[in-house]
Amino acid sequence: MNRSSYSITSHIAGGAAYLLCATVIASPPVELGTPTHDVVGVVPAAVQAGHLNGDTMNDLVVTNRDENTFSVLIHDGIDDYLPAVTYPTGTQPRTPAIADVNGDTFGDVIVPHWAIGATTISVHLNNGNGTFAPGVDHQVGQRPRTVVAAFLNTDTHIDLATANYDGDDVSVLFGDGMGGFSPPVNYPVREQPGSLTAVDLNGDTFIDLAVSNRVSSRVSILLNNGDGTFANEVSYVTGFSPRHEVAVDIDDDTDLDIMTVNGIHSTVTTLLNNGDGTFVRNLPDANVGFGPHGIVALDLNYDAQPDLVTANIGGDSISILVNDGSGRYAPASHVDVDALGPSFLVTTDINLDGLNDIVTANRDSANTSSLLNLTVPGACPVGDLNGDGRVSASDLSFMLGSWGVNPGSVADLNNDDLVGSADLSMLLGNWG
Repeated sequence: MNRSSYSITSHIAGGAAYLLCATVIASPPVELGTPTHDVVGVVPAAVQAGHLNGDTMNDLVVTNRDENTFSVLIHDGIDDYLPAVTYPTGTQPRTPAIADVNGDTFGDVIVPHWAIGATTISVHLNNGNGTFAPGVDHQVGQRPRTVVAAFLNTDTHIDLATANYDGDDVSVLFGDGMGGFSPPVNYPVREQPGSLTAVDLNGDTFIDLAVSNRVSSRVSILLNNGDGTFANEVSYVTGFSPRHEVAVDIDDDTDLDIMTVNGIHSTVTTLLNNGDGTFVRNLPDANVGFGPHGIVALDLNYDAQPDLVTANIGGDSISILVNDGSGRYAPASHVDVDALGPSFLVTTDINLDGLNDIVTANRDSANTSSLLNLTVPGACPVGDLNGDGRVSASDLSFMLGSWGVNPGSVADLNNDDLVGSADLSMLLGNWG
């Protein structure tokens, strides 16, 4: 075989060289960088990303459960975050929201208070530069664990909703556009709601609510009546003890499905949307790492299909579930975050390369882990020497023809200037 037929462009990402395939691979392998860390407060419970200081980069907010604070990490404009600045808030802060609640274009921070007996959230207005005013408390239900910000009624002001863990209900507060909110209206759900997501589930353009209920192992769906009030909840069985949920179209039918991460079973449940805000559970749950707690959906490998990543608080890892294009997921791969107790995660572009990176809040390490996405669009599988998107006999033939000392050869897969048995083992390991 003529070596000139193996003209393949290399691409450098994160210090690693990859071959770019002439034939585009549907799902190139996911590659994440070595975790880096930022120090935050004691027992970081959750992390959110948003614009805080007027530039175009996403900054981070981390709630620190056991010191009653939240930490703000401003992006440095390159590929990292400035040291955290910490602000006092209410007792046992949990999953916060970032939204402009007073119309000044700067992201404000809303924090739920999860201490036993707590019934408030704090709204911390942005001073216009990524620093924050003391919180103003608003009443909600009993022991709110998560707050979300969205347009729930027909005006143009940000509204809020909370999942109230000990109240078995959801509170909805309408915003006045100036940073104030109406008294809450509460809607019953199932036992111990810990998380909620605000999205349009039935295609009527109004924002609905999906709520994960831990004790009942159900997701409650509350459809918006079109005016910010909600119909009675309808619930669907999930795996045991759903911690969080994410809404994403996994089967490419244009409506949003619900995925829950189930802490006791260490699984992810798929609830497929029928298109009208009702759901069916007809796919097997996917196994992930031990004690999963957080979940995000993002396209990690450039195939226009949403993949899933879970934060596994018991396994000190994240699990990656790659979408096969049909709404099903390949078996999970696991990545160590080099920290203890990752309890929550978000996706954001850390190094401004346009790719989806991952940040975890590590409950037992008082820090965050940042993992850069180094996946290369169109990267060939290891051993695909002619760039046709697969490893086959033609690649084997070329490798054997290149055998021996051969610096710079594309068949030298481990870059030791020798095409030998180690390279052959790598090629055969990716056959097909």
